[in-house]
Amino acid sequence: MRHKPQAQVPQKPGLTNDQIRKAFNFLIQKELEEQIEVNQSQLRRIQILIKNFTNSHMILEIETEEYQVPDKRQN
Repeated sequence: MRHKPQAQVPQKPGLTNDQIRKAFNFLIQKELEEQIEVNQSQLRRIQILIKNFTNSHMILEIETEEYQVPDKRQN
């Protein structure tokens, strides 16, 4: 049995460091893009909730101004 030197490059090398780095960068980029989409979707939902709340609050203020009952309590 012949002993191979440690520094010898295998005949069928795996991924190079550059390929591994590119693969990780690609996966990280895809994950970030997906997270951005989720965040934008959540932001749109929050904006709609705020808009609906603001609109209903404005309607409530208008209704209370129109239908105010005088306070008849004695101080």
